[in-house]
Amino acid sequence: MKVVIDFGYTKMGLTIIDATVEPENERSISLLRKLGFKREIELRDNLIYFYLNRNSFEDSREVI
Repeated sequence: MKVVIDFGYTKMGLTIIDATVEPENERSISLLRKLGFKREIELRDNLIYFYLNRNSFEDSREVI
């Protein structure tokens, strides 16, 4: 998954990647948190919004 995120930032020029998740999907929420995504807000239809900005991802790569 980190390879896909890296591709988005380096090859596609993205500055932020976001995801929406149903609150019941604990595995996806756990994965997003492990990847460094931050929880933002709860949206309509009971969805949770997560985001990862490029700087945060690059900082986490330096630690690994």
